[in-house]
Amino acid sequence: MPSLYTTATVVAAADALDGFNPFIRDNYFGEVVTFDTEEVVFDAISRRRKIAPFVSPKLAGKERDKRTGQVSAYKPPYLKPKDTLSPQGAVSRRGGEAIGGELTLLDRHEQQEMQTMADHENECRGREELMCCQLLQTGHMIAEGDGIKDDIDYERDAELTVALLAAARWGEAGVKVLDSIRAWRRLVASKSGASPSKVVLGYGASELLTADEDVRAVLDIQRQASGMMALAGNASGGVDDVARLIGVIDGVEYWEYTQTYEDENGVDQHFWPEFGVSLISKPRFNGHMTYGAIMDLKSLQAEKRFTKTYEEEDPSREVMLTQSAPLPVPVDVNASFFGTVR
Repeated sequence: MPSLYTTATVVAAADALDGFNPFIRDNYFGEVVTFDTEEVVFDAISRRRKIAPFVSPKLAGKERDKRTGQVSAYKPPYLKPKDTLSPQGAVSRRGGEAIGGELTLLDRHEQQEMQTMADHENECRGREELMCCQLLQTGHMIAEGDGIKDDIDYERDAELTVALLAAARWGEAGVKVLDSIRAWRRLVASKSGASPSKVVLGYGASELLTADEDVRAVLDIQRQASGMMALAGNASGGVDDVARLIGVIDGVEYWEYTQTYEDENGVDQHFWPEFGVSLISKPRFNGHMTYGAIMDLKSLQAEKRFTKTYEEEDPSREVMLTQSAPLPVPVDVNASFFGTVR
């Protein structure tokens, strides 16, 4: 059977709209910092909640304890997507090219290079998104692959990761979703000093939220008061919207996140667990995407990505390699919470 992209094919093929939308990365790890070292380093200033002491004006002032700080160093995991481009790839007609071919072999080869480079960037972006999702869910970032098995623990307070059980789960009789959210907001505030104003939900948790009578009543009032749909916002990526704004309740935004990726076994997986709920105080959490130095003699500098090509003579082929050392880092990981609600 001839290939779909050979010049004998009569049906043109369109480029697939399969780009990842890094919704979590861009919203909660939006600051980018590159390092010219293999490790990335962050200073964390301890939270201070003491108040000024009473002292008689006739006595000396009371010496206060100094605010402490902690320097954390992390070695980011390494990404290295790689492709081999052969001359045969330049012979076949490209998707969308006129029947019989209108491009030169060199044109097709250059397009093959550009597509491969774009694929590498997209796959790195997808991996970064998954790393950010994992950090918000567990307070850890685990990387396992060829020659690597890392568990980077950001030491989030254990009370900020919860799994509801039995009759306490959302959707059970008498359970009020907004009661859970308010309790978790107070918990985050007690651990970090900041009250979350963003909530991210998996599709199952989103359905349970909008099925709650109190939530429905608030959203109905919002629609009637504004004369427009409260379920308005969305974040687009690939062939579909990956996140949508459910509504704003008590100053808190509720987002449903449904983006998927394909795992190593070819099975579609959700970036966000079906019944997962995260609360984030964005200013206090202050997530950064950090990048360590590229370990390649042709780079050896601070940069997000480094792509190089090199030729092998016999058989003739070109190898394209992209390298990156990304790591999401929160300034205050305790400004986030994750719960499994069912």
